Amino acid sequence: MQPIMFKPIFIDDDTITTVNVSKVMVSLMVIVDEYPDLNGTQKKEIILAVLRKYVIEHFEEEEPEYVELLKIIETVLPTTID
Repeated sequence: MQPIMFKPIFIDDDTITTVNVSKVMVSLMVIVDEYPDLNGTQKKEIILAVLRKYVIEHFEEEEPEYVELLKIIETVLPTTID
């Protein structure tokens, strides 16, 4: 299986925001869908893990966006993917 690489080419902005995070999620869904050996739960977990990792690596914990994005990733997006 090839590694899935996240690059901000999937969004119009330079970073993920609370406004475009769902657009980024959809882009990741398209990429992950190309891996037929993964089941739906695995695909979902990969998408959420990539988003979490991006937020953790690109935002400081003190930034309001850090907390807001992680909250969205943990509470809203999982139900959106289902």
